[in-house]
Amino acid sequence: MSRIWAIHPSVSLAGRVSVRGAVAALTAAALTLVAVPPPAAATTQDALANLSAVRTAPEPKFTPVEPSLPVIDSAVGRGDRLPTDPAGTVYLGSAAESHSAALVRLTVFEPAADLTAYTAADTAVLHMGGSTAVSTAVLLPLNQGKVSLWADGEADARVEPLAYFDGSPASGGATLALPEPVLRADTAAGLAGNGLSQEPLWIGLTGDGGVSSVLARSVHVVLDVTLAAADTVVLGDGQRLVLPAGRTVVSTVVDAEDQGGVTAALETAGNTGTLRASVTGWVSEAIEDAAKANHHGSYVVNTEQRHTVRQRLAAGEEPSPVRLADDHDAAYALVLTQAGNVSGGQTTTLAWDGPVTGRARGEAVDPTAGAQPQLALVPVTNGESQVSIRRGSATLTLQPLGSFLGNPVPYNNADPASIEITSPLDRQSLDLTETGYFTLEGTVSTGANSVDRIAISSPSVGFIGLAELNPAGDEILWSFRSLAPEDGDFDYVATVFDRSDPGTARASDRVRLTLDVAEEGDTVVSPEAEVFHLDTTELEFEVLDEFNLRFMQRPELEPGDIIVSAPVPTAPSGFLGRLSSMDLVAGSWEVSTVEVPLEELFLQVDIDETEGYGEGQDVVAEDLIAQAEDPLDVVTGTFAIGQESGGSGPDIPVADVQIVDGHGNPHVPAEGTYAEIVSGDDVDLELSNDEFNVPDPADFKTACRLPGTDGQEPLGEDIGDDGTWIAPGAPATGDGDCGGPLRGPGASLSADWTTKVDASVAFVVENGVPKIRTAGQKLEPWEFEAWSEKQRGDEGGVAIRGGGELNLGFAFVLKTKFQFKWKVIPRGVSIEEFRIEFKSKLKASASIQAWVQVESRWNADLKVAEVALPTTTFMAGPVPVAITNRLNFAMVFSGTLKAEADIPAIGIERADTFGFVYTTANGMKRIKEDTPTTYVLPKPRQVLGETSFSLEGEVAAGPQVSYQSRIYSFAGPDISLSAKAGFAAKLGVKGIPPTEAEIDASIFLALGLTGSAKLTLLRWDLLSLTIFQVGVRLNLFEYSEEWKL
Repeated sequence: MSRIWAIHPSVSLAGRVSVRGAVAALTAAALTLVAVPPPAAATTQDALANLSAVRTAPEPKFTPVEPSLPVIDSAVGRGDRLPTDPAGTVYLGSAAESHSAALVRLTVFEPAADLTAYTAADTAVLHMGGSTAVSTAVLLPLNQGKVSLWADGEADARVEPLAYFDGSPASGGATLALPEPVLRADTAAGLAGNGLSQEPLWIGLTGDGGVSSVLARSVHVVLDVTLAAADTVVLGDGQRLVLPAGRTVVSTVVDAEDQGGVTAALETAGNTGTLRASVTGWVSEAIEDAAKANHHGSYVVNTEQRHTVRQRLAAGEEPSPVRLADDHDAAYALVLTQAGNVSGGQTTTLAWDGPVTGRARGEAVDPTAGAQPQLALVPVTNGESQVSIRRGSATLTLQPLGSFLGNPVPYNNADPASIEITSPLDRQSLDLTETGYFTLEGTVSTGANSVDRIAISSPSVGFIGLAELNPAGDEILWSFRSLAPEDGDFDYVATVFDRSDPGTARASDRVRLTLDVAEEGDTVVSPEAEVFHLDTTELEFEVLDEFNLRFMQRPELEPGDIIVSAPVPTAPSGFLGRLSSMDLVAGSWEVSTVEVPLEELFLQVDIDETEGYGEGQDVVAEDLIAQAEDPLDVVTGTFAIGQESGGSGPDIPVADVQIVDGHGNPHVPAEGTYAEIVSGDDVDLELSNDEFNVPDPADFKTACRLPGTDGQEPLGEDIGDDGTWIAPGAPATGDGDCGGPLRGPGASLSADWTTKVDASVAFVVENGVPKIRTAGQKLEPWEFEAWSEKQRGDEGGVAIRGGGELNLGFAFVLKTKFQFKWKVIPRGVSIEEFRIEFKSKLKASASIQAWVQVESRWNADLKVAEVALPTTTFMAGPVPVAITNRLNFAMVFSGTLKAEADIPAIGIERADTFGFVYTTANGMKRIKEDTPTTYVLPKPRQVLGETSFSLEGEVAAGPQVSYQSRIYSFAGPDISLSAKAGFAAKLGVKGIPPTEAEIDASIFLALGLTGSAKLTLLRWDLLSLTIFQVGVRLNLFEYSEEWKL
């Protein structure tokens, strides 16, 4: 089963032919790849560009093992019995060491009791009753020549490697074993259904455990079946497994249908059973534009020779030839065999393509049970072989499944190749303005040899590309995504080449189409997109996580489909994913997806959305401090106690510090508003005397720093690729004179709503025990002074009231343009602009009271609030785009201080613009402005009621805001901005008690901008990257002052 990928991101482009190569070489290659109807030539520039997208792949390796002694035949003393340890392995010999997988036949002889053989992940590969002989053939991975095999009992066994495999998923027909089996059905647990019956179960096969979701030609699977009565299990691809009552384990290879699975049902009404299905490996399909669809060693699915053949075999009789492969270039056929009606009284074996000679080997036929359904690897000549039985007689049932290709045979004119374009129809008109491209589809039959490739061309250009194959039932389908560079009538030709002579076209078909193509400015969305939740009548689903959905009814979706959803309760930012696999689990259909680059969904789009969130309607703030059961959920950091000998001691983690409320009791959730959304006249983003306890307005002064004047703050282009920035040399401080109104980026940003946060905390020492005390409620400036007086520890402390107010604006820009001319090509969509940008204006304020006679140090974050902004949803053509932003607020406190002082007013006010922009041409660029900053000029004073007055060190406090932006729930940037208003000073006094004070002080802004992005929504080389890792200390102002107390 294969389906069309949009861009096929999983396939390496290492084999791509360079368009810059020699024109002569390309021309020669083009002429061998396609026969172009005259008068056009295959050497146009567009044809050469089309040819450059063709990808080569290594030939898959299929190495059949010639008949020889089994590697293990414990009944005759060759090797040991199967290990009984689940970690057990079987060494297949030195010849196996260079290979990655093997088809292994396992035969177990007459155990004393029921026995089950297993491989990795405790997956049963064979089950048998006591005193019987049973064999099976199963695909297993090799590790240094060993395979995982063990049994739950003692019995003689024979192990025979039938073939070895190596290859790449990029090679058409490569057989690939999974590292360990993947369980896809277990009816006892409700996976794929509740039990076997005449009603078909659907079993998912592709897209999980490493199996490609869209490029799996066939899938190797182990079926563990237990039946109440003997019956036939009928699979959706036509296989019929005749099974006895009880338990049977069968390994086979199946062809998945369009939804990536296969059905299983019992033939008899009223009978029941249980089923486990585990995938052990798969066969890859060649991708669109692969230079070859099939190679020497490729496995190809039978589409003609699929019917069941029955033969009566008897020892000594001349066997009759039987056709097992579609094509004469097949070297080996893979056949499902089973035998019954046995006579002769002894266990025997089957032999293929020759007389029965030598030591016994081959499929085991028990005299009573016959031979259960199992795979046989059969050498064929011109697609035929013959089978014999060593002794006795039996009725053999054969069902050919596919074959491994050998050398090509001469072309047979009596059995010619043919090809047909079935869609679109000749003379059909197609509107491509919304989808960008159409899909050519058809059927092909090649005669004696298998398909080498199907080339698509047009007299208007020459060579276009190579189609993808999809064996389905009794025919081989092909498909190719195409378009044209302009409106008009165009002929499209499909030409088949077989393996007999890859340079000779064998057959072709042509259609003429009238195309209306997409133009610049049209919104073009992938035709693979399936949009949900725009209509209440649509099929509902539940989003389980960023990759998984649950449908209550079976969705009409196929692997490779792009699922797009408008917002739903379980995915407030909608959903976007490409369907990888589907399973029926406990009655519901669970769908797994993989990420989809935006340019695979939006082939051409122009989105430019700015969101200011009005006056804060539907913005919700969740108060974290008030709700916290455990204070460590909201408080992090360290605290260092001052020492009598000078300096502060070692940092003590907050987890080792007592956290209590303002009354000294253990912290408990407390009613109080530490965070709120305000709007209208309540918005206040300007520093003023009102928010501080400064009775004399003359003592409250502000100044400002203009942007771009002192080299202290980087612009986006100054930040390195790792997100860091180092200031060039020693920065100069500003002079505190803005020279009028604020100017520069963000200075004019208005705000109709803000998030306002306040928190008060005290770091104290009592009886030698460090404690952190949190206020039980929001404190007004005049209340903080009284609260802090009560918090003084007997050995000193610092009380800090921090406040912040912030407004946020958000911009999202996505502009893509597809570069396709004649076909869909990898990386054929360019990102003209992808921008995520935040604009914020914030105010930070703090008041500090300190009574620390020896230096102490602290660095703490107090989580205050989570703010949910309403989801922004807009339409890009028929597709909803949903973006959700969340804010996380914390108050950040830090300092190293020795002081007995009151600092009533510290604050800053600034506007910021930050984010990133990406283009295909220029890569990622960071957005960051150097912005104006207003700040308070602090004036320390004596603590009320105290006569001492001292200050040495620094303190900083302010908000930290983390922005989490999510596009379709799971991708986008996380950026944190912290802005701590800081004050550093050394204060001296005269007189006892002090009568005069003098101070040398500096005002600074501790600015942090950090952030990373998970941006797999774009096809970048980096799946995640660091955008910012900037921490700067802006020296805003330095001054000296004297005053009387």
